[in-house]
Amino acid sequence: MHFIWKGVSSAAHGIVVRSLPPLGVPQKRDQSFKVAGRSGNLHVQDGAWEETLKPVGIYLPYAQGAQVSPIARVAAYLSGTGRVSFSNLPGRYFEARLVNALLLGAWVDDFDDLTATVAFQCQPFAYHEGAGDIVMSAPGIIDNPGTASAQPKLVVSATGDFQLSVGRSTLAIEGADYDKDVVIDSYLMDAYQGAALINDRMTGEFPTLAPGANAVVWTGGVVSVRIEPNWRDLG
Repeated sequence: MHFIWKGVSSAAHGIVVRSLPPLGVPQKRDQSFKVAGRSGNLHVQDGAWEETLKPVGIYLPYAQGAQVSPIARVAAYLSGTGRVSFSNLPGRYFEARLVNALLLGAWVDDFDDLTATVAFQCQPFAYHEGAGDIVMSAPGIIDNPGTASAQPKLVVSATGDFQLSVGRSTLAIEGADYDKDVVIDSYLMDAYQGAALINDRMTGEFPTLAPGANAVVWTGGVVSVRIEPNWRDLG
């Protein structure tokens, strides 16, 4: 068993993984209200999902002659924010952060071996590793293999104003500098060219890709659309 944190495997530091997070799905965000005269509670959901805490049990076998990084280096490794993947969920990664102090305890009294639990605070989606870009020079259909709606990044090469429909979302760009590609980033909810934001040139919705088939169609000056899909599952 192992995990990969910020591109570095736990094994590279000599960390022995004793336990990995159980597989599951996040909890839907839910607000509960008590209403006078009504039994039970009123529940309101906005469609969002809560973060999940994914604990990993680790063991540092210093007394066993293993090649283990010094404690200070292990602590520096197990800090900050980044991407984490777990060997019990191959092909997926999470955006995560480590916010709790690394508290190391003795594995056995009077020995140098140490143990700890590392708690990764993860965003609620498991992203697909190695999902390549999709390049379209004509309208067509793209299929989302994930179990959750994806927030893609679109890079549009165009010669003039255009209207673009992706799945159930439609947007339009007017008055941009079409010597440069137009980037529409649904995760950031920004449209830009280079370092310049052009949200004021965009009307409509930032596109999402629902699980299954999604039509991509356009009118106007579009030459091609490159889609970074960001496929993901509920994790």
